[in-house]
Amino acid sequence: THLDRSGDWKVRERARLGAEVDALIREALVARFREEVPQKKYDEALENIAQRNLSPLEAVKLLIS
Repeated sequence: THLDRSGDWKVRERARLGAEVDALIREALVARFREEVPQKKYDEALENIAQRNLSPLEAVKLLIS
């Protein structure tokens, strides 16, 4: 009751919905990325990260370019 009266319920609900939309966007973008980037290229990037030849950030930059 307090949350309804103070308006905090709407604020919390909006924040929760925003987080849910953001998560769905991330999932869709990752799915699209994985469809477009060949698995071999992705695996090579992971291997380079594991061997300390690339940082994760450097690998991401290469994969999305």
